[in-house]
Amino acid sequence: MGLDTSCDNAAVGQRRYDAVVRTDSGDLWGIEYKSGGESKTSQQNFNDMYMNKFGPAKVLVS
Repeated sequence: MGLDTSCDNAAVGQRRYDAVVRTDSGDLWGIEYKSGGESKTSQQNFNDMYMNKFGPAKVLVS
């Protein structure tokens, strides 16, 4: 939906999303892709857990 999609959350800081999809009900979901051979850090794991448990958050689509 946008070229630059980000979310600001006080607990985990700014997150950038690779894609945004709109559900049938009109909700927007930000999707992050993990690609390449790098392992996720403990901070990335925490951020993902936090956003999944306590989201949603405001997302900017520009």
